[in-house]
Amino acid sequence: MLNRELWGKLGERYQNLRPRKLLALDGGGIRGVLSLQILERIEQLLAGRAIWLNWRGSRA
Repeated sequence: MLNRELWGKLGERYQNLRPRKLLALDGGGIRGVLSLQILERIEQLLAGRAIWLNWRGSRA
């Protein structure tokens, strides 16, 4: 059981057992720039319809 004070509505979302979708974009240099442009276009197409967006970035 998740701590409701810590997780709020996000906790309810993660407890839902529906199938998950994952978008993974990999690459550095120009490929990383292209990935960012793809994500920017997806945001434009969604036009605020997405309720939850989680951004994660890392570098090796």
